[in-house]
Amino acid sequence: MDHNRIHIIGRLTKDPEFVPAGRKGNAHCLFTVAVNRVVSNEQGPQADYIPCTLWGEEAERFVERRSKGDTVGILGRIRTSLVKRSDGKADFFWEVRADEVQYGHKSLKNLQPKPAETTATRAVGRLVSEFRE
Repeated sequence: MDHNRIHIIGRLTKDPEFVPAGRKGNAHCLFTVAVNRVVSNEQGPQADYIPCTLWGEEAERFVERRSKGDTVGILGRIRTSLVKRSDGKADFFWEVRADEVQYGHKSLKNLQPKPAETTATRAVGRLVSEFRE
């Protein structure tokens, strides 16, 4: 029986980063999920920021379909590693290695269509940049 299982639901803190296949392994993506923590204080909600990786074919699809602010569910396992530095000291790292990804709601800002690039939108962009200077 596998006891190393974790299930988290939260929002992406930034766009996932795709890492193509290299000499040491398969293609994968890196992302961080902000998971709300239940607390009873006046400061309001708090969050834990969980580093995650997703490997294989699903990694590229995940990067194409998800962006900052989107809700995701992750079913996976915690993975740890100890990396020795050149000065002899070691750094400890941990991450959630995702086995399954559940796509949640898109962030409202990600649902809005981007304006088409036209002469008018380029002119407005130039005016905005002139006023900022």
